[in-house]
Formats: sequence, C-alpha cells, structure tokens
Amino acid sequence: MCRTSVPGHETTALTAFGYTVGLHGYELPELLLYGCDAKTTAVVLNTLGRWMRDGGQPLAGVEHTIDGLPFGVQFRRVENSREILYDAYRFHRTDAWDGVPALHVYWADHGSYPWEAGYGLADQVQPLPGAFVA
Repeated sequence: MCRTSVPGHETTALTAFGYTVGLHGYELPELLLYGCDAKTTAVVLNTLGRWMRDGGQPLAGVEHTIDGLPFGVQFRRVENSREILYDAYRFHRTDAWDGVPALHVYWADHGSYPWEAGYGLADQVQPLPGAFVA
C-alpha cells in the first residue's frame, strides 16, 4: 500500500506488517512497519537497520530522509511490543514485558502522516501506537 514503492521492488502483494529481529542484540530497538507490500517492507526495514547500526539516530517527531528510500519516515515508540514482536522476544529469549524495545516506522502518504491533517488512508493501514495487537 505504500504509494511510493522502492524502485525495483514493486509488487501488488500486501503485507499487514513486518518487523526486524536482531537489532536488539546491537542494543538498538527493533523496527515495525505497516501498510507496505512485502518487498518494500523488507527493503525499508533492512535499510533502516543498517542505518541505525551505522550510527543513525531514529528521533521521534522528526522526519528522516534515508539514502536508498524514496520517502521520508518518522518513528514512534511501540509501547506494547510484547503483544506484537513474538519472534523477536523468542529470538532474544526474554519474557520481560518491555524486554525488547521497538519503534514503529511511519511513512508519509502524499506528505502527511497518520496523525496529521490531509492523511488520506484508512486508520488500519498505519495504526497509531498502541492501536494494534498481533
């Protein structure tokens, strides 16, 4: 559903969401992305994961333009990561409620994010933090 796919990775097959598994091992938050096709989701998450491992700082409320991505992204903390990131919790072998911190990666639809005026997609395409449980 990302209206802007990563060139060379376009597909019509949508995925409900995707997330990283392994960034927590680098003392980084895992990343979660909704509303894009499977290939675009993989490219975006892998690109952002490399960016963070190389020292990129995902600041909340700031639009980030990342080399390799044709759109800007913003990050919001995922408060209920335990209810979503099952594989990450298994991989990192933790049962603590907040044992695996995560950030929700949002992409702009025609320049607007879900919390801004002008956002034209349904709420479930990119749910706001805390509004989704897997």
